[in-house]
Amino acid sequence: TTKSALKKLTKAEREAKMVPYEDVFEDYNEMIIQFGWVTLFAAAFPLASFAALVNNLVEIRSDAYKLCASHQRPWYTQAEDMGTWYYILEFMSITAVVTNMAILGYTSEQLDNFGAGREFSRLFVVTLAEHAILLLKIALKALVPDMPEWVANEVERIKYRKTKLVEEAEREAVENAEWEDSDAEYSDNYSGEEEEEEDLEKPEDKRKARPLHP
Repeated sequence: TTKSALKKLTKAEREAKMVPYEDVFEDYNEMIIQFGWVTLFAAAFPLASFAALVNNLVEIRSDAYKLCASHQRPWYTQAEDMGTWYYILEFMSITAVVTNMAILGYTSEQLDNFGAGREFSRLFVVTLAEHAILLLKIALKALVPDMPEWVANEVERIKYRKTKLVEEAEREAVENAEWEDSDAEYSDNYSGEEEEEEDLEKPEDKRKARPLHP
C-alpha cells in the first residue's frame, strides 16, 4: 500500500514527495488584506479586531503544520526587512485614520450634541480630529524605536564579534604566509650551504682515493 511504501522511504525522500512551498507572497497578501478590513472599517465593526485575533491564533498552528508536515522545506533566503509590504502597511494605517474619522463623522449623531450639526462644522471637526490622530501617530512612531534597545545592543555585539573574528583570521593568514616564506627562504639557504660543503669535500675525497706510487 501507499502508507507502507512511504514508511520504507527515508525522511528526505518523503519530504521530496511533498508539495513545494512557493514563497511568502500569499501569506503576506493574506495578512495585508486582513489588516485592511480590520483597520479601514474599525468604526463600522469594532469586533473585527477580536475576530482577526482568533483567526490568527488558529492560523499560527495551521501554518506551522503546513511548513512542518505537508509541504517541502522552504529555501533559505536572506532579507533585511519585509520590503515593500512595510510601505503598504504604512499607507493603509494612514488611510484608516481618514476612513474611520469619516465614518464616525458622517454616520454618527454624536457630533450633533457638540454643535457640529452643520455640514461645514462637521467637516471641520472631522478634519481636526483626523489631523490630531495623525500627529499622535507620528509622535508615537518617533518615540517608540523600531528595534528595542536590548536587541540593538545584541546586534552590535554580534557585529563586533564577527569583525574581531575576521581580523584574527586575516592576521593568522598573514602570519602563516610569513612563516611559509621564511621556511622556504631557510630551506633554500640550507640547500645552498649543503651544496657548497659538498663541493669543498669533493677534492679531498679525490685525493684520498688517488693511489700512491712508490
